[in-house]
Amino acid sequence: MAEEQVELTKFQVLLSEERARLEREMEAFRSDTGKLEGDGRKRTDLGAADGSASLSEREREMGYHDQLEGTLKEVDDALRRVEEGTYGLCELCTEPINEARLEALPFAKLCIACQEKTEG
Repeated sequence: MAEEQVELTKFQVLLSEERARLEREMEAFRSDTGKLEGDGRKRTDLGAADGSASLSEREREMGYHDQLEGTLKEVDDALRRVEEGTYGLCELCTEPINEARLEALPFAKLCIACQEKTEG
């Protein structure tokens, strides 16, 4: 039991560090792109000639922002599973997720076999 607690603590620390890193990255993103308006778009005062390039850049920025938010949600979900005592168990088959997988992707919800089934 003590070994399981050490492992759980190790992953809780990894997840907390990842959460802090993501929050720093999101803050840097907000600083780099300026204040986001209510709809999440960067404010620009570009003319029509720059419109398509500007739109493409904004789409990339928002895609990156959405990716960061999605990963942060996954990390928060994993931290919740730690608290609930279900962390490290596959959400589909309920078998333990390989430790190497959790070390590589601490917020993994599925074992490799189930992940491959959902992708295929």
